Amino acid sequence: MRTGAGVLWGVALVSAATSAQGYDTGSRSTGIFPSGYMSCHEERRFAARPSPRAEAKDSPPLIVPLPTRKHAPTIVLGEDLADEVAMVEPVPAGREHKTPAVPPAAAPPVMVVTESKNNYLCLGLVRGRPGILRAITAPPGARFYGHPYEDDWRIDNMVAASVFNLVETRAALRAALSRPIVDKKDFDKTELRSAAAVALSEIGDKDSAPAIASWTEELESRTFGFQYRSVLHALERLDPAAADKYAAGMLQRVADGKLGARVNADLLRPVVMLTPASRDAVLPTLRRLTSTGSSVSFDGATWSCVLTAARLRYGDPELVPLAREQIFGSLTNNLAVNCYSEWLPATIGKDPSDVEALLLRQAYEPMLRFVMRVRELRQQRATPVAASGDWERAASKLLTEMGKKLSSPQMGDRSRNDYFPTHRAMHLAVMAGLEDANARDLLYKMIEDPTDETDGAWVAAFWALKLGLPGAAGHVLRRLEMGIEKSTHLATIESSVGVLTTWRTRVLGELVRVLPASDSRWAIALLDRESPTREKAVMLLSRHKPAGACQSVLAAAPKAQDDTIKQAFWALSILGDACREPMLRASRDSSLKPDVRGPAIVLLAMIRAPEARAMVDAVAGHRDYRLYVQTAEIILRSPE
Repeated sequence: MRTGAGVLWGVALVSAATSAQGYDTGSRSTGIFPSGYMSCHEERRFAARPSPRAEAKDSPPLIVPLPTRKHAPTIVLGEDLADEVAMVEPVPAGREHKTPAVPPAAAPPVMVVTESKNNYLCLGLVRGRPGILRAITAPPGARFYGHPYEDDWRIDNMVAASVFNLVETRAALRAALSRPIVDKKDFDKTELRSAAAVALSEIGDKDSAPAIASWTEELESRTFGFQYRSVLHALERLDPAAADKYAAGMLQRVADGKLGARVNADLLRPVVMLTPASRDAVLPTLRRLTSTGSSVSFDGATWSCVLTAARLRYGDPELVPLAREQIFGSLTNNLAVNCYSEWLPATIGKDPSDVEALLLRQAYEPMLRFVMRVRELRQQRATPVAASGDWERAASKLLTEMGKKLSSPQMGDRSRNDYFPTHRAMHLAVMAGLEDANARDLLYKMIEDPTDETDGAWVAAFWALKLGLPGAAGHVLRRLEMGIEKSTHLATIESSVGVLTTWRTRVLGELVRVLPASDSRWAIALLDRESPTREKAVMLLSRHKPAGACQSVLAAAPKAQDDTIKQAFWALSILGDACREPMLRASRDSSLKPDVRGPAIVLLAMIRAPEARAMVDAVAGHRDYRLYVQTAEIILRSPE
């Protein structure tokens, strides 16, 4: 049985990173990807048949119904009960008597279902899709051959449905989300509902938002914080308006004391989902929770930081002057010290007058938001001259001061303890965003630096794309190519937002956003050295399906690790027949190394290509292709 954090895709979906990367997500060892080709097994097929008896031990079904109800035990009646029970014969006085046996009704037949021993982890999506649907739509109590923990297997298939964007599972997932739970302390049962909620979010079922919000509210009163976070962020991704409404309701329940001692920073996560639409209704509640009488007073607790930051985002006139006084000057207020990380992004970066504070605090992310606003105003060219002038003067001052600091040792000397590559990346991005050509060149050089194995190069890549710098996509694609062979040393992982996020996955998402829909070059991320990036690529592939993805991956495959190639080609089965021609050419190319040509042959079997049998026969008997031949044979023989 799983140890429990399977709902959040950051754990259920993403496999553990290698120790060389300096982190471990705590997830299952294989995630959505098959473990090599060990997921394929020789078939044993059994004919489907109704039978009044239990199935033979040598023919286990994939799905069987719940055990039939046992017949009631024989009832023994005494003389004092004789008048209250209808009897076939009179009951002699003073004697215990058994009721005549009633012939039992015929037990419903048990159906042994004809199923493949292999599932999507072996067969790929084209041939594994029906099995995913069966697992999710199976009635409560169904058992699955080879999977003793049926809820776990259902969740695995829910994850697969969300990754592969199988919208046809919508009805079954809705049913799983609405299914009553007798024991609401049963982690596995609540995890099943939570997994359904997250899957519905990932396939974009907006009609499920009210039900997901209702389940999120139920999870407030549980100790399953992990599930609460994952479902909460699933709601946010699916329907921001529904998340805003839920957050406002949750905050009111806190204010009314309905959540008691459970109130903490974790429970208050929805506060960041509040939108301007809720300001008039929510701001009085926020003030009530963080004020005493008419004066503003705080205790400096973490949850107070979350609530006061929400007030600042709303532009609360009571609090904004106090916060700005602290951010612009010395942090003397106890709450300001404790809440600095929450207050800073909520207080500055939205106005030209913030430049002094931005420089004082060296607040890079607010600086970058400031720069994005400047670039937006420059593009619009419709801003009143006075307002535009204020922004331009502020931008000029920021650029001048950042240019002076760029030459400081901590900005460029890698040997120093106070050198942080991510800081240098954002520093350069600020200057490049304000049209400094030299900084832009340095930023691109950092992106393409093969010796930089830190997050710095990926942060540089992300902001180059986010700011829309000219030519950024080409430089980032070259960084993506390096990712096939290089891991990130001590990468930063964020697992609290529903989908496991690294700087690599952020870059990939931005790259897909800025490239033309027909550009498939980003698909090489299926070969990335790190599993979160590969799995992000699978999700993007299932949704965008660029026509040239198979050829892009095939061209880059020789640089990748053998297991990664297998996983990437398995994922390409999402594209079905679109991969037939490039994989057929690869299958016939004897100059390719076996670890590229072999998976290409297996993929032909996965997509039911008519040439698959001939390609398998062409390499049969070659030792280097033994594994691939065995795997392809199993897939070709599969009843799916």
